[in-house]
Amino acid sequence: MLIAFFVIPGIVFPFCLLCTLPLWAIECHEGQGCSFYEWFKYLMSNMLGLATPLTDYSPESGHVVAEMVDLLISTWSLSIAGCAIGVVSTLSFTGIITGGLDRKLQQMYLKATERRIRNLASDKSGLSMEEFRLEIERRDLAITPERAADLFREADADGSGVIEQAEVEKLLASLESTVLSQTALCDIHKTNAATIAELRAMALSNQEAVAELSQALATQAQLLQALTNRLEGAGVLSK
Repeated sequence: MLIAFFVIPGIVFPFCLLCTLPLWAIECHEGQGCSFYEWFKYLMSNMLGLATPLTDYSPESGHVVAEMVDLLISTWSLSIAGCAIGVVSTLSFTGIITGGLDRKLQQMYLKATERRIRNLASDKSGLSMEEFRLEIERRDLAITPERAADLFREADADGSGVIEQAEVEKLLASLESTVLSQTALCDIHKTNAATIAELRAMALSNQEAVAELSQALATQAQLLQALTNRLEGAGVLSK
């Protein structure tokens, strides 16, 4: 996101300002318009591959340098389209990293909860339902209060209402299995949602990239034809 919001504009804007200088100087000298800002908008429209330019200005002097600058900007717009596709493709890698971090944190919280529950169960009073619920809430484990209550009752073999040291391992085994299964299920849902979002973003990006490429190629073809005609008219090229 930092790249998209700051780095790319920080490169594109100064580059366009620099390229605007020769284009503005040439076209203004030839009487084709002397507004630097309008020529800047023309190059930015070309750079971004806008179907509808931001200005009515366009190189009409036929000067070779002006046309070469226009060709350079058109070529650079192809690179921007490629960068956009590359940024979208990195979203999948980012999702993998964050998903693995979530799983690691859940495992750490689970181990800490197991140690705490063992300590409480080893006490003479045992582990109560309320203590079990509070430990789960404290660690924010991936298990609902209803399911936690079910696990507690299943492990409480003698029905005393507390988990003693002889019963705690059954409770912890059930807790670990439930939490890890729920975490894996959440990962699947997150992955599916992220994949759908990435596919939509890539489809939109590809559509925009195709439009930009078409616009850039059309502009390059026009400029090359104009440059060829001028060179033929100057006798540099033969028809």
